[in-house]
Amino acid sequence: MASLISPQIKKQYFDSNGDPLTGGKLFIYEAGTTTPVTSYIDAAESSSNANPIILDSRGEIDGLWLRVGSYKLVLKDSNDVTIWTEDSITIRDVGTELDDLSTEITSINTVIATGTRSNRIASGAVSTESTQSRFLLPIGSTNQVKTLGTSVNLVYFVEGVQHSIISDFVASGLVSPPLTNNTASVNDANLSDNDATKTLGEFGTAIPYDGAGSEITSLNGSVAGFKISNGSTSEYFIARVDNTNSQLTEAQRGYFFGSDGNPIERISFSDNDTITLMKLTWLYLKSNGNILASYDEPYYSTTMPTGVSDGTMWFDVGNDKWKRWNSTTFEDAEVCELGLCVQDENGNTVGARGEYFYSENSETNTVEVSYRDTTSIKSKSRNNIVAVLGNILRFNNSYLIANIVSDLQDGETEAASTTYYWYIKENGDKVISPVAPLDMRGRLQGFYHSYESWRYIGKVFNNSSLDFEGSSVESSPEQISRAQEGSVINLTTSATISIKNDIVICDATSGAITVGLPSAVISKGRQLFLNKNDSSANTVVIEGYGSESIGAFSSITLNDQNSNCLLVSNGSSWAILSKTVEKVFIKDHKGSGVDSGSFTTGAWRKRDLNTVTGATGIVSLNSSVITLVPGHYSINWRAPVYDGVGGHSSRLYDADNATEVITGSSDYSGGSSGGTSTASVGKGEIRVTTETDFELQHICSITKATDGFGKKSGLAANEVYAQIEITKII
Repeated sequence: MASLISPQIKKQYFDSNGDPLTGGKLFIYEAGTTTPVTSYIDAAESSSNANPIILDSRGEIDGLWLRVGSYKLVLKDSNDVTIWTEDSITIRDVGTELDDLSTEITSINTVIATGTRSNRIASGAVSTESTQSRFLLPIGSTNQVKTLGTSVNLVYFVEGVQHSIISDFVASGLVSPPLTNNTASVNDANLSDNDATKTLGEFGTAIPYDGAGSEITSLNGSVAGFKISNGSTSEYFIARVDNTNSQLTEAQRGYFFGSDGNPIERISFSDNDTITLMKLTWLYLKSNGNILASYDEPYYSTTMPTGVSDGTMWFDVGNDKWKRWNSTTFEDAEVCELGLCVQDENGNTVGARGEYFYSENSETNTVEVSYRDTTSIKSKSRNNIVAVLGNILRFNNSYLIANIVSDLQDGETEAASTTYYWYIKENGDKVISPVAPLDMRGRLQGFYHSYESWRYIGKVFNNSSLDFEGSSVESSPEQISRAQEGSVINLTTSATISIKNDIVICDATSGAITVGLPSAVISKGRQLFLNKNDSSANTVVIEGYGSESIGAFSSITLNDQNSNCLLVSNGSSWAILSKTVEKVFIKDHKGSGVDSGSFTTGAWRKRDLNTVTGATGIVSLNSSVITLVPGHYSINWRAPVYDGVGGHSSRLYDADNATEVITGSSDYSGGSSGGTSTASVGKGEIRVTTETDFELQHICSITKATDGFGKKSGLAANEVYAQIEITKII
């Protein structure tokens, strides 16, 4: 067995004065013991060292080699005085360990890669704009699907053996969907052809439904095909049924191609639009060139699935082959995946999509997107790497810039109030497209254009003035999950924020700011923190998307420096988790030695209020009338009286609506000889939905001139009489 060298080839030791440790002694033991261990002068172990090793006149050792293990070393001088002790020194054979690790990784990769390579589509008909597969087409007028092979041969592998389709052929007899109990309705009053509905159901969102027929509810937990209609326009898509929560999730929209070869694009829709169950079909290509159809989501596992129906497909990972359940057992199917198609209620195959060609895919995408100007967005840094299918693209020493003028997708015209998506082609070219990506992380390890093989990088909103909005820029979900830096946005002017902006810092120094929230429908479960960080009197108003509410309000306001709120989307509106409490104090101040004024019986009297301190942004005060902005308030007050007003009571009065909103306590102040003061106090909570005027009113049974509302003390700089504390909870 060979030994391993210590960290230095020739060891030299020194005494406490820094001089060579001539005649010093190095003892070597097993770790944690005094059991001597043999060391060697070379790696071949041709000769062993003494123990202790005696240092020469330079304090050096000719050679020190040790086997793999843990050791204790003790260094002493020539008089056996210990200089140091080092225990648990570990010698490892890193080279062997790396070789073993490399072998293990190679073995794992071989298993994974062989399973993929052995059953795959290698090549075939493609898009004119990319290498996106286009070899599978629905017939459209019948329940048939066509596989193309004449112009471009379809080359595929089954269990490692290559096969080819050299002419077009049609598969017939595909199953139709049920015709009854097969519909549901979109269930969200906030949806009204919103642009956000075009990707609803994707990217962690859901399509809520109600009134679902039994054919849909029975598919709880399953993947199925659907049609959604908006007037005369329809879209076919894939989604998983979550009937427990009455919603469709994990959708793939803009997924299918029609019989003309063109994509079936995403559409917008509204509340109560109809969702119809289609028949989703998984297609497999047999080694003999025939097509095998299955109507259940396939399994991928090392263990055999149980409780399955006839025709269910299972990829046996351990044996690297597809198998099909024949009612008693899983038999070798001798197939590779061909694609998916969907049949409508008329029995016609209306959409299809071929399987992706095999490539060595990578999740690599280092581009984080930032705003550049009104027509372009760019990478935050230089030297980015992006994997597009099997191509690793390196953009050295330069920023990536995408411009809507020069990079807009062919055939498209720039549109206002539209979200645009940035893609990178396989050759490194940039594309700005209005088409949203598909989440293909399972198959391609990234997000890709819905019908071209272009890697998604980020997006931006083009506003009504045809200008990119800086606050809307968003990187791909891979980047959002990796680096939350992009989730913070600083605003100095009004803007609508995007779904990625977790933290919004507002500076209203230059003027009031209105912050528009993203749709709660597409933000379900997402939290937003908003903060006003300036000291100005300008407000920050936070508004819900469309008719969506924020708590019980259409908007909420941040008035003071460092006031903030934390919101969360429940899928239909924004709930308020917390908000900075804003407090204001309103008082009746009179000069020192000045009485409060006369209290006259016979009607409710408005109490004097003339001073405001605290969070002044939530109120205004004019002629003792308090104006409150919308919000949820807690209000406390004290209204004093002086000797002889008899019975008295106070109230908070809504002057705009002539309504008593909070009633104060009843009290009594007796005859004039006692010189006593009492007070009516009040406490309660109110919700204000529009800016409203309030008064603090008081009524008594006996008129008291001059000091009926309170007696002067003459002791302080000011006399304080009626006072109100208002706390804005929301």
